[in-house]
Amino acid sequence: MNITQKILANPDGGTVKAADPGQTLPTTGYFVGGVVSSLIIDENALIPDQEECIETFVAYLIEYVADADYIGWWTDAETRDLYVDGTTWFADYNEAEQATRDRGEIAFWDIERNREFRPVILKEG
Repeated sequence: MNITQKILANPDGGTVKAADPGQTLPTTGYFVGGVVSSLIIDENALIPDQEECIETFVAYLIEYVADADYIGWWTDAETRDLYVDGTTWFADYNEAEQATRDRGEIAFWDIERNREFRPVILKEG
């Protein structure tokens, strides 16, 4: 099964190694998306259009984006839109939290706890 097929088979979420989708994933640490802007697919898009968009985006990440070691995806519970991201693995919580802020991401994924973390953003003033 290629990456696009994995995404469409399990749109609720997942992560694969970009260069080798069958490779074992880390069991600890954190995934942070936003290496480049996410691909966002409207839930009402036609299936052939979804497949072509995902295949093109995944090929771009693998070929041209050095920091996208992993490809992650998830479906927004409110909008049902599918997000596909170039993703980086971090061993350290603080580094993952900082990368999340730097990339303008909403949250990062704690692999061991199997849940998202949203960094606290302090407002100035």
